[in-house]
Amino acid sequence: MSDTTTTRYDQVLDEETLLLLGDAALMPSAEARPTGALRKRVMERLDQYVADTSQDFCTVRSEQGRWIQVGPKICKKLLFHQAHTGAESFLLRAEPGAQIPSHFHEHDEHCIVLEGELVFENGVHLKAGDYHFAPAGTEHGIGRCPGPALVYVQTGPGVFHPEP
Repeated sequence: MSDTTTTRYDQVLDEETLLLLGDAALMPSAEARPTGALRKRVMERLDQYVADTSQDFCTVRSEQGRWIQVGPKICKKLLFHQAHTGAESFLLRAEPGAQIPSHFHEHDEHCIVLEGELVFENGVHLKAGDYHFAPAGTEHGIGRCPGPALVYVQTGPGVFHPEP
């Protein structure tokens, strides 16, 4: 079984840098110290590799976070906000009879019904386990929840913010 977590040096450092390091290793010990430029080059590549491959995980436990009222019978719990794009992942909790107002999608929107049902005016009827994608530039009519519902949504900025 192969170890996929092992990183090959040639994936981090370019060929020229590897050759320079190899040459430095063959020099007598007094001369073997990498030059400032070589050291800088290696460190920049390593820093870039770390930046490109590191992942900041985000876990929100069910008991964590805060539900805020965003409309009549509808609450939102923010799970993740991506600072540089404004994109959000959140849960919507709807009470029976809740209506999600018609809205225009400025950004792609991904939706998974986790519990209950969500019925849009355009005839889209989503049940628990259903996935729905609305591309940017489209519009939803009013969405109705005949019973209690829990919906996961991932979308761009500016959707379902609390009413003033």
